[in-house]
Amino acid sequence: MTTAINPEVICEFASSSEVIPSISIENILTRAAYAMTTFADGLAKLREAQQLMKDTTDDKMYGYIEVVRNGLGASSDDATLKRMKRLLDAGIWSRLMNETGMKTLMSNQQINDWEKQLDTENMPEATLENILSSFRVLNQDKGQIFEQGVTDVFKKLSWDYKTNCPCKIGKKIIVNNMVGSAYSKNCYYVTDEGRNKLNDLEKMMSILDSRNVPDHRIAAGAQFYNFTRENMWNGENFEHEYFTVKYFKARTGHIIFKRLDLVDKLNDIISRQYGTVLPSRV
Repeated sequence: MTTAINPEVICEFASSSEVIPSISIENILTRAAYAMTTFADGLAKLREAQQLMKDTTDDKMYGYIEVVRNGLGASSDDATLKRMKRLLDAGIWSRLMNETGMKTLMSNQQINDWEKQLDTENMPEATLENILSSFRVLNQDKGQIFEQGVTDVFKKLSWDYKTNCPCKIGKKIIVNNMVGSAYSKNCYYVTDEGRNKLNDLEKMMSILDSRNVPDHRIAAGAQFYNFTRENMWNGENFEHEYFTVKYFKARTGHIIFKRLDLVDKLNDIISRQYGTVLPSRV
């Protein structure tokens, strides 16, 4: 059943000869075409800005898309521009820390503390004056930065093990949370903490040995990860040029140092940092 439209009913917005309202169709279509062109130009500009920021920070800037998305619904552009500028500044600081080699001297803890500052109000604006001033100070203090990194690693040792001496690093140390297990006793993973501890030790011993610090992708932590994947729990030890690692299902790792001359240098640093505060163990 169909319902016929009464031809005597006349719409107020159209004459009997008009099919749709008497407005400019050409004007609507022209505006639509211009809107799409503007949108396409805007997308291209946003992508261009994103790529420029990636290049500027050497791909160390994060959160661009989120700021753009939130900015579309913001009542003011000022807050969006401020947030984008802070992300860009943080990326610039991160790039400069990498390229100046300052992170090479830092422990994982120091790097984490530095990166946390990049998301706080304490982060200085990335201006020429601030950058030059900051890196002059960092360069002057690089020896202290490295030594503080050594003590950070030392402080993280657990004194629950008699092997770990609270006054120095011995030939052997025991560290917690080197590996973990999941799902079953035979399923394991190398923890980030375990990787970072090995990377820190390798980094510090390499510097004291006057050698270049390996890239993190091929550093001791990555080597240990690959080794454990291949060997599982077959009892084999991980061998590195500076140390041997025995790992256990109790999640601990026993690290036996091969270069005691470098261990002595580490202990000299620890002694300087702590002075007479370090206890002696009988």
